[in-house]
Amino acid sequence: MTHENRESGQVALMVILVVLVISVVVLSVAGRSVTEVRVTSTEEDAAKALRLAEAGVEEALRSLSATEFSSEIGDGSYSVTATQEGALGVVSAAPVAEGDVLEITLVGVGIMPTSVDLYWGDKSDAEQTAASTMAAVEVAVYNNTAGTMSVRHLAFDPEANRRTNTTKMTAPTANPGVYEGVNYLAKANVPLQAGDTQVRIKTAYGRALMAVKPLPDGTIIPTQQFRVVSQGEVGGETTRAVEVTRSNPMLPGIFDAVLYSGGAISK
Repeated sequence: MTHENRESGQVALMVILVVLVISVVVLSVAGRSVTEVRVTSTEEDAAKALRLAEAGVEEALRSLSATEFSSEIGDGSYSVTATQEGALGVVSAAPVAEGDVLEITLVGVGIMPTSVDLYWGDKSDAEQTAASTMAAVEVAVYNNTAGTMSVRHLAFDPEANRRTNTTKMTAPTANPGVYEGVNYLAKANVPLQAGDTQVRIKTAYGRALMAVKPLPDGTIIPTQQFRVVSQGEVGGETTRAVEVTRSNPMLPGIFDAVLYSGGAISK
């Protein structure tokens, strides 16, 4: 083989190597671009599906009626299930923060319950069961009899040392068991009477998941909350769901500390 042939072969080999390197780089960039396009498309579809789900929630909240419906918008759609809850008992959607209120309305009730059982404190939550952050509850029952307003107060504290030395509240039933799938720390019974309109339950010393059950069993009270589950879908593949629970309008906890009168106030 001549010197010129050897040089020609080396040049050809180098050209082939350069072409291979360039091909690998081009394919890598192209593959990454395709992946980025797919990721971007998926993210856009997910965002669109979420917006569709939120649109379904907004439509359901405008009517506040128990229903199921769906709607198509372009290449997407949403389906909604809306339910009225609380007629046979209610569980707070989340733990009630210290100083906040869970309110049960009795306005419009057909047959007044004889009482309600109040459950609080999720035993699976260490904060709700610790002595220093275990919630006590203050209960105010508002009554309107022939236009005369009155309020009855009760208070319960499950923490024995605090109850004995500080709060002097009533001891509730400890470890009452499971209600609506939650193992509760404490339970107290709140008697009701004709003319009662609201039961307001305020937490003290800590937050607590709460539940209220009207008695006797099977007693029906007015709807206490409205739950909406909405699912948005794009392209038949990408879905996002939104769940919203809307409680009845209620006054904040500070209301219970406000002094008011239908007439003049004198010292």
